[in-house]
Amino acid sequence: MLIFGENGTYITKKDYWIDTIAAVARGDIKIGKGTRIESTAVIQEGCEIGEDCFIGYGVVMRPNTKIGSRTK
Repeated sequence: MLIFGENGTYITKKDYWIDTIAAVARGDIKIGKGTRIESTAVIQEGCEIGEDCFIGYGVVMRPNTKIGSRTK
């Protein structure tokens, strides 16, 4: 797993937001525009997240999980 965030920072990239210590696996993960991934969320291999989604604190997405746009 790749841990995003360092020294209390967060990542903004390609129009999505990943909070401190969210874990996102390497590989073919798709994150839609406007999506926000909160602290301690875990996104595993092959996941697809639509646009304008909110992945809350502590959420775990298992491998190859797909969620549509505007899901909270």
